[in-house]
Amino acid sequence: MSEAFDQLVKIMARLRSPTGCPWDREQDLISLKKYLIEETYEVIEAIDEADAQKHREELGDLLLQVVFQSQLASENKSFSIDDVVKGINEKLLRRHPHVFGDEKVS
Repeated sequence: MSEAFDQLVKIMARLRSPTGCPWDREQDLISLKKYLIEETYEVIEAIDEADAQKHREELGDLLLQVVFQSQLASENKSFSIDDVVKGINEKLLRRHPHVFGDEKVS
């Protein structure tokens, strides 16, 4: 994990801790659904506007939703953000044997 990403994960854990933010501690998967949708639409809007600064910012907000939901899952002992990252790494490797394996494509 990069240092910045690791810091993001630690910030979210702190926000959810007993000494963290009351609003963040109150959230659950159901209450966060609307933010996931909203942030996704805002990423699309930034792409449509060809606004690189806004795109970067909105991707950060979308990433926050992934980290937030992963923190909730970690608290419930379901999975961690590391599990999410490992899972997508494995999927990308599996889906691209022509790049990461011996398979040849034309």
